[in-house]
Amino acid sequence: QYLCSVLKQRDIETDIFDQSILFFDFNWLLEKIKAYDIIGFYCSDCQEEKVKAFCKRIKENLDILILVGGPSTMENPSFLDYQCDIVVHGEGEITIQQIVDYYNGQRKIEEIKGISYKKDNQIITASPQDLIKNLDELPFPDRSKIDIKFYYDYLLFGMRTPYVTMIASRGCVNRCTYCTSPRIWGHRYRKRSVDNVLAEIDQVVEKYKVKYISFQDDMFGITN
Repeated sequence: QYLCSVLKQRDIETDIFDQSILFFDFNWLLEKIKAYDIIGFYCSDCQEEKVKAFCKRIKENLDILILVGGPSTMENPSFLDYQCDIVVHGEGEITIQQIVDYYNGQRKIEEIKGISYKKDNQIITASPQDLIKNLDELPFPDRSKIDIKFYYDYLLFGMRTPYVTMIASRGCVNRCTYCTSPRIWGHRYRKRSVDNVLAEIDQVVEKYKVKYISFQDDMFGITN
């Protein structure tokens, strides 16, 4: 939803197909994306095999630019061996705009940070993308791309709907070996301002009549 928002600022149309609430198969997806120029997959470790299979099958049927991002891509460009064109590492709002510039012929792929790609059949990994210094500069997530009424967290007892998730910060100061979060966010902790978070809360309550908000921060409310 954040990526949709930053692309919307550039008058680029986007859609989200969330298989956790929309039960579609490969043939449905293939038919839907025929009208698109770029498709991007979010991938966690448990989804890696499926995403790789989808990338390969899509490329067999369509000439479309395929991106993969998410926790499973950290230090893992292997999606490129399954017909993915660009693997995005880490924070994506700046990178996705640079990829659009590349697609439109306005930037060379060698100028994009935070990605891996193939050149002469060799995997090239660029330097890390610069982190966004001021999170308040980001537009709020574009929640119009999903149907909020279908979302519910069964682990949150007593919650009410409509329900949304939100983050007030990015990063974690801990370095747990089993967790990819510190690497995704560059071992740094950044916070949005209180006013910015409250403005987003006001927006979802007024626009979507939200009754329950689940904050998904790795570390919530600490000072740094």
